Amino acid sequence: ATTLLGITMRELTKQESQSLRVKGGLLITDIRANGLIAKQTRMKKTFIITQVNDKDISSQMELEKMIASGEKEFQLGGMYSNFQGLYYYMVKLD
Repeated sequence: ATTLLGITMRELTKQESQSLRVKGGLLITDIRANGLIAKQTRMKKTFIITQVNDKDISSQMELEKMIASGEKEFQLGGMYSNFQGLYYYMVKLD
């Protein structure tokens, strides 16, 4: 799934989650130009995915399962640690 999306990520540490006041999330560490995220969204590195289709996620395995579920559209919700508010990005699988 991460190859298809064109992103590299890591799970937030307990300390990071606590300081951001979230249960957990996935920190985007790289976005490849040829991936779906780069082609379909304006997501930037450092985005923290905390939800997929309004379901909380905190592990890469949870994200992989959701992407493999057969659904074709995904709303990735989350935040940037240095900006206020929540951000949402829509991604459509080919």
